[in-house]
Amino acid sequence: MKVYLTDHDSPRISIGIKAPKNRLTIDCLIDTGFSSGIALGLSLLPKLQPQKIAEQEFELANGIRIFFNVYVVKIWENSKIRELPAIFTESEDHLVGMEFLLGHRLMIDLKSKSRKILLE
Repeated sequence: MKVYLTDHDSPRISIGIKAPKNRLTIDCLIDTGFSSGIALGLSLLPKLQPQKIAEQEFELANGIRIFFNVYVVKIWENSKIRELPAIFTESEDHLVGMEFLLGHRLMIDLKSKSRKILLE
């Protein structure tokens, strides 16, 4: 996993996701307002072929409630496989949320001249 800040100070992370025949590297926005594990674009659903585990209602930032199918995806984290809940959306802007960050320390320094992000 590689964390970085964009030129506009947007926190991002590149993660490896296990697909049936290979490993995909996906670039995601770190979204602390998203409570679940990971949100991926629908175009990845046939490539990953994840197992559906539930249907869950989510409340979006605009107050609208929507149901999503919830799947399990496997990611590489420190040379180990970790399972995370995932939803697939119309957006191709992939997100990792708070459930992804559990067990980590996330530090974003936008005050110093050498702006930086750290995920431990």
